[in-house]
Amino acid sequence: MKQKFTAWSDGSCDNLNPAKPGGAAYVIFDDKGNLFRKSSKGFIGTTNNRMELLAIISIVNALPPDSHVTIHTDSEYCIKALLSGHPQANLDQIAHYHRLCSERNISVLFKWVKGHAGDEHNEECDLMARTEYQKMCDDYTPPSTSSRHKNLAKKKRNKNKSKG
Repeated sequence: MKQKFTAWSDGSCDNLNPAKPGGAAYVIFDDKGNLFRKSSKGFIGTTNNRMELLAIISIVNALPPDSHVTIHTDSEYCIKALLSGHPQANLDQIAHYHRLCSERNISVLFKWVKGHAGDEHNEECDLMARTEYQKMCDDYTPPSTSSRHKNLAKKKRNKNKSKG
């Protein structure tokens, strides 16, 4: 008999930021309602859909083999992409999800929840994911174009002085 779990997931990304910071988060509960695992992580150079997918993949990876999980997500994209036979993007992550489910004998049932509508665990995952992407914003500040040009001009002047 498969061990049963219930999980929530969320992903977040600032697509307007040139660094494209993102975060993924999940919480998993056992069949008695006890917290089994909770995690979040931030990334640079990503998209919201990739973070949503990563959160779901991370759930599957965190479960013991031969488990069943009901995953609550506010991402209609993920549900459609993972259940359809014809995804259009993020094929690497979708293939990884299917490989993990198969290798670990994890069965998944998806339940869509409306985002930002008061679902306690969806809100918790949203906050965790946004916190991670904010950490990425704080930790990673790409050099500005103007400072890069100033540094290049300075190096060029110094190089010309040394030749002279």
